[in-house]
Amino acid sequence: MGNKEREPTTPKRGIRPITGRRSRKSDAKVPPSLTEGRVAYKVVEVAALLGVDRSSVYDLVRIGKIRAVRMSGGTLLIPRIAIDEYLGGDVA
Repeated sequence: MGNKEREPTTPKRGIRPITGRRSRKSDAKVPPSLTEGRVAYKVVEVAALLGVDRSSVYDLVRIGKIRAVRMSGGTLLIPRIAIDEYLGGDVA
């Protein structure tokens, strides 16, 4: 066997941008009509809005960077105000 050094196999935690991999549901583009007048968004929608993958949004919720509400059916909803706060925007 050779003396090749292996790169670590554990992924680094953090925000992962969408890359050139095959298309997934979370990679969908968000139509402009989706961002107008909405009070809350699903995780996939927030991922598309932020340009990151779905697991990054779950990580942000888990570490408390973005507030979210778990509905009775299990759906995680993220209020628009929480996205604005995360992005540092003005909240009225």
